[in-house]
Formats: sequence, structure tokens, C-alpha cells
Amino acid sequence: MSHKFFLIHILMNVIIVAALPGPMERDETGRNTKGVFYLTNRAYKQLEGFEICRNRRDDFRLAEIDSAKKSEHVKEYLLRHEYTTAWTAGRTGACPFRDYVWGKDDERPINYTNWKKTPAPGDVSEAEWHESGIIVRESPLGKWDLVHRQALHPVLCELYKM
Repeated sequence: MSHKFFLIHILMNVIIVAALPGPMERDETGRNTKGVFYLTNRAYKQLEGFEICRNRRDDFRLAEIDSAKKSEHVKEYLLRHEYTTAWTAGRTGACPFRDYVWGKDDERPINYTNWKKTPAPGDVSEAEWHESGIIVRESPLGKWDLVHRQALHPVLCELYKM
């Protein structure tokens, strides 16, 4: 009987240890960053991406990479998940080759940029420019590129209400 009790005791300890959460992912301030981003495993158009993030959770949105620190977090996240590109909430604004905004409806100016190559006249026509959005890419990792909003890429959502 004691042998059976011993085996049950060992089995219970294994189950308890297996159920414990793994180490938390934290940024340099100690804030938990696990669950801050979500990346779809399918490719979508940018406008679909805005809806996918909003429909996933009330506190999710298409990612806005508004600082060098957040850019590093996104790079690390994409590396861990082995993705090469992803949609952000960035898109072109009113003035060609000068204005860029975050968001679909409530436009906020983009002040931080991380372009692979800063878009310029001659890269795309003005008509194409007005139909473009910003992706984050792998080569070089974390750099931005301007692509047509109808192009298909995974969607990078972020938790923005903490």
C-alpha cells in the first residue's frame, strides 16, 4: 500500500510542476511583455488586419511601432515566431512622400520611423503611394517597407490598454 501511495505522490508532484507557467517575458523596466503582441498565422490585406486585431480583443489594435524600444521588441517577437513580414497600422497620409500616419480612422502622425529605404518619388507613383501601408520585414530585420494595402502579409496586433 505504501508503494502505491508513493507513486501517487510522485505523479501528483509531476502534474503540479508541469502545470506551472514558464518564466515571464519582461522588458528592461520589469513589465510583463508576454501577450503584448499577437501574430496571425495567415496572410491578410492591411484593412482586414485592422478588423482582425479589433475583433480579437477589445484592447488589441494593429501594431504601432512608435519608438526604437518597441521596434526592438517587435524584432525579437518576429524572430521568436520565425515570421519574415507583418502588417503594422502605418499607412500613407495626405502629403505624398512626407506624411505617414498610424491608424485606420483616427490618424495619428508617425514621428518615429525605421525605413529600409525612405520612400521617395520615383520609387512608386503618387497614385500607388496613396494606396500603400507599412510592413515590418526581416531583411534587414525590423526595418519598414511601403507596400500596397492589398498585398497579403501576416497581421501584427498589439495590446495597447494596459
